[in-house]
Amino acid sequence: MEKLRSINHFKISIISQIIITFTCITMLISGCNASLGINNPIATLKNFEQHSDMVIRFAKLEIKQAQLNDYETYLKEGIETAIAKEPGVLTMYALQNESEPSKITILEIYENDSAYQAHIESAHFQKYKTGTLEMVKSLELIDLNPIVFGVKTDN
Repeated sequence: MEKLRSINHFKISIISQIIITFTCITMLISGCNASLGINNPIATLKNFEQHSDMVIRFAKLEIKQAQLNDYETYLKEGIETAIAKEPGVLTMYALQNESEPSKITILEIYENDSAYQAHIESAHFQKYKTGTLEMVKSLELIDLNPIVFGVKTDN
């Protein structure tokens, strides 16, 4: 019975990762389209090729459960400041795993590598990084390359 429970937990974990990935891609499309002034799906494909130097990544974190609220405070402040003050930061979405709230995935989209470098050198990112260093159990950074995106803009 314990083995069956473990298999079911694994299946749920895989399914939740798939859902998170599709959700992030959907948000990626919406965020990029708004940032690039794209209003139709055909333009999405054409304009995306013009912006192939964007830096896109997932940051997958596990946070110590006892420090989750404090971590979320730093995260919210960091994202709000980056979006408000850094023109090269196009999109930042923080998503929490529904069944395991201490697991957080952040979708980050930067105009280019210079914008990413400026972000990680910024005072607000350094505040986030040093303030949350002891709260993070694990961190995995996944760099992504766009293939093709489409979005339905008219219902």
